[in-house]
Amino acid sequence: MFANELSFTHRISLVFFACIAAWLTVGVTYGFQALKWVLEKEGVYESLCKDGEAKPCPAQIVRLSLMFSAAALSTAMSQLPAGTILDYIGPKYTFGLGSFVFGIGNLLLAISTPAFDGYIAGFVLMSFGGLLMYMAIIHISLTFPNRSGTIMALLSGGFDTSAVVFPIYQLVYRLSDGYVTPRVWFLGYLVVPVALLFANFALQPNESLEWFDDSPSSKANREKAKQRENLDAAGMGVDVVHVDSDDTVGPPPKEAESKVVKVARSGEDENTPLLGEVTPEAVESAAAHVDPPSKLSQRQQFIQTLSAWSQLATPEWFLNTLWMFFFMMRINFYITSVAEQLSEKHIPGGSATPEEEQAMRDTILNVFNYTLSLGATATIPVVGWLLDNFPIHVNLVGQFFVFAAPFALFGLSSNLSSQYIVALCGGFLRPFMYSATITYASQTFGFKSFGRVYGLQMFLCGFSNIIQYQINSFVLNGQHGHYFLANLFSIAVSASPFLQLLTFIQPIVLIFPLYLIRMHRREMHAKAVAMSSS
Repeated sequence: MFANELSFTHRISLVFFACIAAWLTVGVTYGFQALKWVLEKEGVYESLCKDGEAKPCPAQIVRLSLMFSAAALSTAMSQLPAGTILDYIGPKYTFGLGSFVFGIGNLLLAISTPAFDGYIAGFVLMSFGGLLMYMAIIHISLTFPNRSGTIMALLSGGFDTSAVVFPIYQLVYRLSDGYVTPRVWFLGYLVVPVALLFANFALQPNESLEWFDDSPSSKANREKAKQRENLDAAGMGVDVVHVDSDDTVGPPPKEAESKVVKVARSGEDENTPLLGEVTPEAVESAAAHVDPPSKLSQRQQFIQTLSAWSQLATPEWFLNTLWMFFFMMRINFYITSVAEQLSEKHIPGGSATPEEEQAMRDTILNVFNYTLSLGATATIPVVGWLLDNFPIHVNLVGQFFVFAAPFALFGLSSNLSSQYIVALCGGFLRPFMYSATITYASQTFGFKSFGRVYGLQMFLCGFSNIIQYQINSFVLNGQHGHYFLANLFSIAVSASPFLQLLTFIQPIVLIFPLYLIRMHRREMHAKAVAMSSS
């Protein structure tokens, strides 16, 4: 389905609906650190602590961390089934199923008690429901193809913005002196999935939108569209491209599909072509001189014509998956352990009191929570502009050296003040990473089998959550709560053979932007040769 089949108002409404869904539901579980604080205050899993042990105790911390790890893992493991569901039943019913599952998760968290442990199951269902809803709204980025990068940034940034839901609840809990319990909060939040369910059935199309065959926004491209129409009329098999009033390109109107041009010239053979002698070489030459879509390289156009299995065999799919795997593991590990990591950082010189250091830790934690959510919202215009105006390899290199490298380096420091940089870089790294990789995936593989291709990618990335949970358990039980070795794998070889393997991954991920740079230069060189020869 093409966007020009929908009215301008309908498309605007779809973008608004998708943003609200992303901001309120799809990524709420990533504000887990704030919810974890509330659950600790409520005494959840305190029964696991030994008599006389300080609270929260290690066993309680590990069990609460399991909530997030289980939710992140099960969601990632469900990406492939969720993608398959999307490909077969369409975005409307996939979103409806997701909102229902999300609501059940809310209900389980609301009714959980020491006698009925529904915390992990409820959190998992909320995360899975958010996944289904997110998969069902990604295609809405194509409602306005010339701004697809900005819309994708709105959706992926909204994904991170939704992480502010639990920090807001934490603030409400503090201001109400604990009166707004988890039961009250989650019962009240049920109104969100119910409202989105009705909006979904009113607005969502049954089929996912598709990348258009072209994007003729200039006069020259419009002339080429006209040439293709003439070639199609001559029986040369070139698709007619219809351009509507807002430069959206799609298939021709249905009434044009049935028209057949009959050539009749007096004194000439009926077989004489209308445009002169047309040969297969002429057709190939005409197609070669038609500019590709503004956002798609020739390589990407070719990949979109492949089957799902063939797309999975491309280097683009493998390298994009590796990039996401590493950074998902790194960010999710920090999300689940940031409070514990800050506890071993101190202000140098010993001039600060324990109370002052704890106040700074609380401030840094708040900075991270709000950067992870509201910071993602603030960067949406920047991320969208970068994706719409620069090649993906420029975005990836910038992401690595501006955010990932400082995040890893300053994370090794024992200076508490330097952790502000870690919190800021970690919070901004996530929206940049997700926006860039999902935009690249949608542009490279298209939406014909996007659910399965992207779903398998996220399925494999889900194993990163197994690793980060094991690292957290190893630190708390084997390293007495010291996170230095766990952070060291990001930039150097550590004492643990397991972490040495992870150390090997970091330089490998740079192969992805280097590969894209090589492909970009090769295509530019081919174009230059073609222009010089013509």
